[in-house]
Parts: sequence; C-alpha cells; structure tokens
Amino acid sequence: MKKQVFFYENNSNFRYTWMFFYTMKKLLDEVEFNSTEDKLICLGDMCDRGKNTRLVWEYFYNLQNDNKQHVVLLGNHEDMFNLAIKEAMYDNTSSKRQNHYFRNNGLTTLQSFIQKR
Repeated sequence: MKKQVFFYENNSNFRYTWMFFYTMKKLLDEVEFNSTEDKLICLGDMCDRGKNTRLVWEYFYNLQNDNKQHVVLLGNHEDMFNLAIKEAMYDNTSSKRQNHYFRNNGLTTLQSFIQKR
C-alpha cells in the first residue's frame, strides 16, 4: 500500500456536499490516488446538505465494494439519516427523528437520490 488518504466531516469543511464531491475528486487526482494500491479512509458525515449527496455515497460505496482496503465509517449525519428512515418504517406514532433530519436539510439529501441522471 502506497498512500493513506483521509476525508472527514464534509458538512463543516465543505458546507455543501455537491462542492465536496468535486473538490474531493480534484484532490484525489492531485495526490495521484490509485484506488487499487492506496487506501482511502472516510471518517463519516458524507451524506448531508447537497444536491449531489448520491454521488458521494455511490463513490464511497463502489470504492469500498471494489477494493476492500478502503474504510468508510458512518458519522452522526449518516446515523441521523438511518434513524429517520427506521422511524418512518417502523414507528407510526412518532416523527421526532424525521423532523430532526429534515430540519438539518434532509430533503435536499433525499432529493439527490431521486434525481434523474
């Protein structure tokens, strides 16, 4: 393994995921990241506040699926998303977690998954 590259918490560093995705790709190109030889470690919070959230998730999913050395951890924003989905599916008496998720720009995230390509 040649390099280890870390990405973390785009929601505070790259306020919008759509910028993060293209900035991340540019940075990986600049360090000549090789997905088969190098190791990318994602420290979570990659899923909110952007119209291209789906691109970010697909990138990390495919990268980890194709090359097992990569590490993708879930952050509190992924946890917030998962809890809102579970509440919507299994608890018809509450919408507390869903409301919290949508107050944190969850609608934009969900819309990124239903956009036509």
